[in-house]
Amino acid sequence: MRPMKRLLLALALLPSLSQAAEKDPLPLGIEVVTGYRSDDEYRGFRLANDVLDVQIQSEIALSNEWVLNLGGYYATATGDDNFSELSGFATLRYEAKQWSSGVTATLHSYDDSFFKDG
Repeated sequence: MRPMKRLLLALALLPSLSQAAEKDPLPLGIEVVTGYRSDDEYRGFRLANDVLDVQIQSEIALSNEWVLNLGGYYATATGDDNFSELSGFATLRYEAKQWSSGVTATLHSYDDSFFKDG
């Protein structure tokens, strides 16, 4: 299944998640954001011009101190570039009263970029 189709499937499932949360409240938050970037850069490297993107992120409270964040990002160039990017991440975070600490794992998949997947 192509990345865009997977993303659209995930977005289509969001209303069913919100209906389930109304019946049995969950400590869950979901956010979906779309945007346009005239110049897409990652860590100082120009990836593409004229990029449309969609991001989805969820935060799950495991306890009063532990939080799990899950998210994904899809971007595609709209101009002359054939660039596209699909990435995801998972973060486990411990939040104390005066400090917080966590660990994050990310995966990036690029098409038509000098970056390699990984």
